Amino acid sequence: MKNKILLLMLVLAMVLCAFVACGGEDETPDNGSGTGSSNTTSSKPAEIVGGDENCEHAWKSAGKTAATCAEEGFENFSCTKCEATKKETLPKNNDHKYKVTDEVAATCQEYSKTTKVCERCGDTQVVEGTEKASHKGIEKVTLEPTCTTDGERNYVCEVCNTTMYKAGLDKVIPKLGHTYERAGNEFSAEAGVTFIPGNCDTEGYFNRVCVECEYDQDPITREEYGAMPNYDATKYDSMEVWGHDYATFVQTVDATCTVDGYDEYKCTRCDSTSKTVTSYAEGHTYFKDASAVEGQHYVISQQPTCITEGKKAYKCTVCGDVATDDANTDSIATIPHDTSNRDAAYLAKDVMATCTVDAYKVYKCCVDAFCNETATVYAEGTALGHNAVVNGEQTCKTEGKTPYVCDRDGCGEEWLDGPVNENIKHKAMADKVAEATCITNAVYKCSVCGDEYGPYADDAAYADGFAHGIHVFQYSETVAPTCSSIGYKIYACVGDGACTATRKNDTNTDMNQPDEPKAEDIVERTPHTFDTNGDGKIDISPDGRIECAVCFQQYRDVTTEITNGSGTLCLGCGKTPCDCGLSVEWNGYVSPITPDEHFLIANTEKVISSVKWTEVENKGDKPLAIGGGVIILDGDAETTYTVKIYDKANGTLLDTVTVTGNSIIDLYKYAEVGQVAITASTIAIVYFYAAV
Repeated sequence: MKNKILLLMLVLAMVLCAFVACGGEDETPDNGSGTGSSNTTSSKPAEIVGGDENCEHAWKSAGKTAATCAEEGFENFSCTKCEATKKETLPKNNDHKYKVTDEVAATCQEYSKTTKVCERCGDTQVVEGTEKASHKGIEKVTLEPTCTTDGERNYVCEVCNTTMYKAGLDKVIPKLGHTYERAGNEFSAEAGVTFIPGNCDTEGYFNRVCVECEYDQDPITREEYGAMPNYDATKYDSMEVWGHDYATFVQTVDATCTVDGYDEYKCTRCDSTSKTVTSYAEGHTYFKDASAVEGQHYVISQQPTCITEGKKAYKCTVCGDVATDDANTDSIATIPHDTSNRDAAYLAKDVMATCTVDAYKVYKCCVDAFCNETATVYAEGTALGHNAVVNGEQTCKTEGKTPYVCDRDGCGEEWLDGPVNENIKHKAMADKVAEATCITNAVYKCSVCGDEYGPYADDAAYADGFAHGIHVFQYSETVAPTCSSIGYKIYACVGDGACTATRKNDTNTDMNQPDEPKAEDIVERTPHTFDTNGDGKIDISPDGRIECAVCFQQYRDVTTEITNGSGTLCLGCGKTPCDCGLSVEWNGYVSPITPDEHFLIANTEKVISSVKWTEVENKGDKPLAIGGGVIILDGDAETTYTVKIYDKANGTLLDTVTVTGNSIIDLYKYAEVGQVAITASTIAIVYFYAAV
C-alpha cells in the first residue's frame, strides 16, 4: 500500500513539471536559443524577420506544416510584443510506409529475398532470408556409354547440378559393344559389311564396320566363312590367295660397278615385278698413284689456300664415278702466303712518318680472303725528326738546361737539352722544408722559383741534407724462446716515422753487418719435454722416435749401440754436466736434436758440408753427415730462404727448396746428402739439429 502511494505521487510530480515547462500558454519568452517552443525540435536556428531588435520576444505559433519521411516540415511564429516573425524547420521523420514490390523464393544455392519500397519517399529495403531450400535430386546420365567405354550416371540436384548421394545407385552404365548388321551369309547385302576378294599376295575377307562408331576390327576370314552353313562357294573360292605369275619378260639390265645385272619379269595378274640376278657388281676401280693425272684419274673437289688444305677425289676407271669416301680422297697441302700484292684492297696498315717513327705500309696475304697474314713491311720514308724550338729560358727550374719544344703538328714534345750552365741552380740560401732522417734526404724550397728540391751532391753546404742512415733504436718487443730457438729482444728504429728497420742488437746500427743478439738480451731455449706420461721417463716409439710434448718435433734413433743398463741422458738443457734430471731406459742410444752449430746468412750463398757433434754426446769433433739431421731456419716472417741440397756421391743437385719465415727442412728423406747451400733474403740464423 505504501509503495502504491509513492508511485502515485511520482506521476503527479511529472505531470506538474510538464505543465510548468509548457507555461500553460502558447506564449513563451525567448529562451535565447532562437525558439520559444519547447516541444518543437529545430534542425537549425530560425532567422527573425522584422520587429524590435531590443524586444524580449514572446513567440506564438502561427501555423505549421508537419514533416514526413520524405520532406522537412516547418512552423511559423510571431511575437506577441512586436511585429517580429520567424520560421523554424522541422526535420524529416522515419514514418515510412513500405509496400512489398518483389519476392524471390529461396533455392538450394540462394537465400530468399523480399524487396520493400516506401510509398512516400521511395526508400528501398531488401530483406534476405536465413535459410536455403533443399536440393532437388534426380538421376542423370553424366557420361554416355560408347561401343568400347562405360558410361556413368549420378544422383544430382536438378537446380545446381551438385552431385548427391543415393543409396543403391549403380553409377556404371555398361559399354554398348559394337553393332554389326548381317544375316546368314549374305554379308555384302547388309549394312556395314563389304566383301574383299583375295589377290596375289593376300587372302580375301568380309570387312565388317560397326554401324555406331565405324570401328573396323572384326573381319570374317576365309576359314571362318567356310565354316558357316550355306556359305557361297563362289565367294569362298574368290577369297583364296592367287600367288604371282611372273611370266611376262620386261627387260635385261647389265651389271655396273655398284649394281648387279638382272632379268626383269612382270606378274600376269598384277603390276608386281621380279628380278633374277644374271651377273654381280664388282665395285669401283680407282687409280691412286703418284702418276695419276688430273681430269683423267682424279678431280680437285676443293682448291687449297694458304690457310686450308685442298682435296682431290679419284675417278673410277670403269664408270667415271667420283669418289666421296675418305678412303678414295686425298688432301692437297696448303700453298704459301703471298703478301707481295700491293693493291689497296690488301692494305692492312698505313703508318705516316712522325717525328720519331718511320713511314711504312703493311699488306696482308692475297691468297685467301679470310687470311690475315701480314709478313712484308714496305718502308715509305724515314722519321721526320723533331722541329726543335726554344721554349723558355735557362732557370733554376731547368737547372741550367735550355727548354725546347717540337712545334710540328701533332707532336708538342718538350725536353731539356745542353749546353748546361752549371751556375744556374736553386738558390743555396733557400729554406729547408724538412730535415734529413735515417732514410730520407732533406727537402729545400727555392727562394727564387718556389720549387722544392733535394740536396746537390756536389754542394758542400748541403752535405747534411743527405739521408745519413743512422738509425735510432729503442726496445720494441721480446721474442719468446721455444724448444728449438733462443729468445731475444727486438729494437725498432724511431728516427723516422716511416722507417721499419729493426735489429736484435741496438748497439750495432750498421744494417749490412750480421745482427746477433746481445748476451744480456738472450733468453735461453725452453727444454724439450719428452716425458709425455709424467712418469719421469722418456717415451720412445716402436720405430725409435721420441717426440717433444711441447713443440711436437720428432727425433730419431740412428745408432746401433746396445747397453744393458740405464743412465741419465740430456734431452733438452744442452748443459755439461746435464741437469735435466730426465732418465731413459733404452735399447739404443737416443740423442735429441740440439743446436750444435749455427750460421749467419744474408744475401750470400752459404755452403755447408759438415757440422760438429754436440758436447752432450761426447763425440769430439768427428764430422757429422749433413743428411743425419734437420735444418732449422730462424728468421722474420718476411725472410725468404733458398736451400739447395746436393748428392754426396757425385755432387749433383737433388732438390731446391724455397720457404718463407721460420721453417724446418728434413734431410732424412734424402738418401745421401753431401752438402747444402743456403741463401736468405735478409740476415737470419740457420741451426743444424742432428740425431746420431
